[in-house]
Amino acid sequence: LARLKEHYRAAGYLEMKILNENQPETLVVYNDSNTQANVEIQIEEGPKIVVAAIETEGNTFTRDYVILRELAFQEGDVLTPERIEESQVRLQRMALFSRVSIRTKEGG
Repeated sequence: LARLKEHYRAAGYLEMKILNENQPETLVVYNDSNTQANVEIQIEEGPKIVVAAIETEGNTFTRDYVILRELAFQEGDVLTPERIEESQVRLQRMALFSRVSIRTKEGG
């Protein structure tokens, strides 16, 4: 299940959920003789997250373009956890900020 989530999130479906993940009795159902199993995974993909705009807030140390050039994504790109993490690492490496947070403006 973890690999399935990872696959979807790498494709830009950051809000993907496995609806029956905590219901093992519906996830895997065995036949009467326990010789066969049916696996049913109920997935809610959510939207594919594409960067429409990039906003900065709380920046008082430098110009916005300095921050924007360190991002591993641009407007129009599919947003993935890898791009978010790489961007945060780059911004933290600049040693200008006490905290760096990248998030989507709209959830759901």
